Amino acid sequence: MGDGFAIIPQEGKLVSPFDGGGLSGIFDDQVVVFDQNVITSQGTATPYPFAYKIAEVLGKDVSNLKEKMLYNFAGGK
Repeated sequence: MGDGFAIIPQEGKLVSPFDGGGLSGIFDDQVVVFDQNVITSQGTATPYPFAYKIAEVLGKDVSNLKEKMLYNFAGGK
């Protein structure tokens, strides 16, 4: 693809829709979705929720970080 993204078919896994095409699975309208060992997000404008989800999956509590970064105040999902 040349833009740094890998589109991997995820048949039977819950995924977040991205208009980049090529992704298959059970689509969920959440900004970021984690199912088994796959994390997907709705696109390139979702770096913070994507990064927070990675940290959560690795067992970190990100609630304090979100508060300090005003993420929730700014309407983060």
